[in-house]
Amino acid sequence: VAADYQKAIELDPNIPDAYLARADYFIHQNDPESALKDLETAGRIAPYIPRVYLYRSQAFLLLDNVEAAVENAQLAYEMDMTILPVYLALSKASFAAGDYGTALTHLNTYLIYESRDAEAWLMKGRILLERDGNIETALDAFDHALELDKEQTDIYYYRALAYLALEDGKSAVNDLVKVLREAPDSYKVNFKLGLALKLADRLEDSLDQLRAAETYAVENEQLAEIYYWRAQILEELKAKNAAIADWQSLLSLEDVEIPEEWIEMAEERLEQLLPATPTSTLTKKATATPTSTSTLTPTLTTTRTPTPTSKATSTRVSPTKTKTP
Repeated sequence: VAADYQKAIELDPNIPDAYLARADYFIHQNDPESALKDLETAGRIAPYIPRVYLYRSQAFLLLDNVEAAVENAQLAYEMDMTILPVYLALSKASFAAGDYGTALTHLNTYLIYESRDAEAWLMKGRILLERDGNIETALDAFDHALELDKEQTDIYYYRALAYLALEDGKSAVNDLVKVLREAPDSYKVNFKLGLALKLADRLEDSLDQLRAAETYAVENEQLAEIYYWRAQILEELKAKNAAIADWQSLLSLEDVEIPEEWIEMAEERLEQLLPATPTSTLTKKATATPTSTSTLTPTLTTTRTPTPTSKATSTRVSPTKTKTP
């Protein structure tokens, strides 16, 4: 295909459409650098064409240059507000920039005319979930996306996060098991599945899953999550010594920011679990912070895959804020 575009360009190097078509091809081939070269040429020939800036926005977003993606999408929008893909590009760029309000506004306009775009419904669900915790409406968006595309694992993953926020462990387990089949070596998928199993009162399975997640942890923040939640599960399973080891491991982590309440809980539990001695002291090496965030994106092989939890009657309870580890 690229050879055909090259031949067309050689026949007439001053026609911008050939450069634009090849740039679009490169974007879909995940080659934004080559796309931007063609778009630079097209922009010199015909700087008034909105598609130049639409495609530039898409290419810059692939390069994680969010500011340039927003700027070019906005230019395309100002040049021609009748091009529907511009609304989607502006939504994606705004979402990446954390401007959820702008993203949702343009996305709603786009979905009026392109209501069968599963990726757009997925993004709407993510905005509703992440912007203001509108969990029920987010679930509706994820359900709509799955009606259109049951093969896209990202939809199951983010719907599982919504179920976790509702403390619906069984539903979250069922979705995350599907994701794990496609992404067995993802820390985040394994970890979230471990939490879902805990919520579903499958403590032994939860423990196994968190051990699997630990093998994929690459940052101390991830180890902190593992130690904090696994220690609690071990206590519930009456595995006192193993729980003590995890609480101590949490406090021994260096160069990591840990929520203050996690540190306080670890210290309190160790005071209860360890035999009192006149000289015993706890050494806190981790840095306490008010909040904790884990930003590793799923890079979607664990030795065992939990079976889905048989769904009892699935009723969506009213949203209750839960801590996100």
